[in-house]
Amino acid sequence: MASATTSTTRRRKVVAPPSPYAWLAEELRRALARLGGEAHRDLVIGEVAMTTAHPRPVLREDLIEIFEQEAARGTRALGVQLTHRFGPGSHRWQISGEFRDQSPA
Repeated sequence: MASATTSTTRRRKVVAPPSPYAWLAEELRRALARLGGEAHRDLVIGEVAMTTAHPRPVLREDLIEIFEQEAARGTRALGVQLTHRFGPGSHRWQISGEFRDQSPA
């Protein structure tokens, strides 16, 4: 009699580790929400600068890079996506969706 062997090995879903700048992406979304959902990127960067201790010259570069990456991927966090108001390359940034801040009050 031939015995059938079945594999009961479970595959674990591989989850990428969070970006070291995930907190900065959330601050970017919060700043846009405080500014009414859309604003010129320089205004958004200034708003984030007032609420974080990130070095200012690096902050601008990091925020622009984070925004572009998140917008290109269509990443949704805190209930919203980051998008360019007037299409790719636009310096007018916006959030789309219903913002839900999950940070402690």
